[in-house]
Amino acid sequence: MGGPPGRAPVGSAETSMAKAAAAELQMNIARLRDDLKLTKAQQILFDAYVDNIAALGDDIQRSQVTLRSTRDVELASPQQFAQMIDIARNRLTAIEDIAESGKILFESLSAEQKPIANSRLAALVTPLLAGGPMLGMGDPSLRGMR
Repeated sequence: MGGPPGRAPVGSAETSMAKAAAAELQMNIARLRDDLKLTKAQQILFDAYVDNIAALGDDIQRSQVTLRSTRDVELASPQQFAQMIDIARNRLTAIEDIAESGKILFESLSAEQKPIANSRLAALVTPLLAGGPMLGMGDPSLRGMR
């Protein structure tokens, strides 16, 4: 199933890259959490921020599955455009949720914590927005990084 004998199955490189990207994100989340030395109240806000990042990863994963599953189905162009718009709307909503929770978290930080967050908080999301191989970002293990 997947490819010729002796070669990796089709999609396995993509899956490996996605797993590596997810692991890197988990590591960056853990480092930032540790470096910020969050209070209990701030940890709750940080958890909400991470949950929103995971929700974006879930949305990306769902949209990739949807797009793959419709490749073999003939859809009229208007239906394809509607599907694209739905995916973009869902993605925008997820990004707005991240931005809102990130702003709330940032405002809760002390003057000593803000420079750390300033350079790294939004950067956690950039790989997702850049369209990198993030399949599986919504994996429950990401939520466990709190």
